[in-house]
Amino acid sequence: MAAVGTFNTRQVHLDNCPQKENSAVIQFPQTYVAPPRVALGLSALDIENGSKIRVKAYADDITSQDFTAHIDTWGATTLYSGEVNYFAMKPANLDFQTGTFHDTRDFGDGTVPGKKTSHRITYDRPFITPPRVVVFLQEVSLSGDKDWCIKTYASNIDTKGFTLHFDTSGDTIVDCVGAGWIAYPEDRDHICSGTGHTTEVSPRHHPHERHHKDVVFQGAHFWRNPRVFMALNSFDMSSEADLRCRAYFDNVTTNAVQTPE
Repeated sequence: MAAVGTFNTRQVHLDNCPQKENSAVIQFPQTYVAPPRVALGLSALDIENGSKIRVKAYADDITSQDFTAHIDTWGATTLYSGEVNYFAMKPANLDFQTGTFHDTRDFGDGTVPGKKTSHRITYDRPFITPPRVVVFLQEVSLSGDKDWCIKTYASNIDTKGFTLHFDTSGDTIVDCVGAGWIAYPEDRDHICSGTGHTTEVSPRHHPHERHHKDVVFQGAHFWRNPRVFMALNSFDMSSEADLRCRAYFDNVTTNAVQTPE
């Protein structure tokens, strides 16, 4: 079984005492025979406007008992709070493959808005059939005086790899962006994944503070409440106010994930 959990900067400081570097040692629920693989995805951000949006989440010092989770910023950025979800896979669990990609080159000199890039990702081991692939944001560095619109997703999924995309829209300008990914066999009835978007609840031109939708597991059969990993794969926000967004769930059953209203 995979282990999931969260790290929030509020575990190490108050929102009104922001820090550039935030980290904590996370204990695994059990001791593994070898260090597991750990995937991290950003799930919440509270960043002051007026300067660049800069945040990076990553894991290091991974042992068989614990690892260190980081949520860092740099430059003039003020990160009031941030949160990551983590997904730890047992060393012997070969169903899952995971990795990261950070694009610091293809967005150029950080002056061209609305740019889109893509990169071919190759698995460490080929799958028998095309797998399911989940992608999520780990790092962003965006111009502070433009709107903040960024999206990552996967396409052209086959047995050897997939194409990872970073898309921007409007006047968004990107310095760099990074994503994590998890791939697993498509025929496993005890694993389920999907995405949700706020436009499924309200149109883009009628934004709301809260968006709620219950997600029913499709094609999966759980005999007990499953563990859930949730992270951001996009956001589309005005730079006229602080950047504040959070993805979270309230309750998990054998049939669905329920999010708060």
